[in-house]
Amino acid sequence: MIWELYLKAYNNALVYGLEEALKAEYALTGLSINQVERWPASKINFVPDELKEILVTPIKNLFAGFKENLDKNVMG
Repeated sequence: MIWELYLKAYNNALVYGLEEALKAEYALTGLSINQVERWPASKINFVPDELKEILVTPIKNLFAGFKENLDKNVMG
């Protein structure tokens, strides 16, 4: 499943679209998503509030499904 998601993201250039979507919000806080290595340590897990409102629920749902599948296969 992970490999399938990776290929889907890669083939559809989702990474580039995601990068473009994130760039402006992080720039407003003085951070460049193209230079994460220059971020202060305190900002490594930082997500602008505007993005949290939009992204947190879908990401939680995606990983909840992943965890459920993983638990089924491990506990099986």
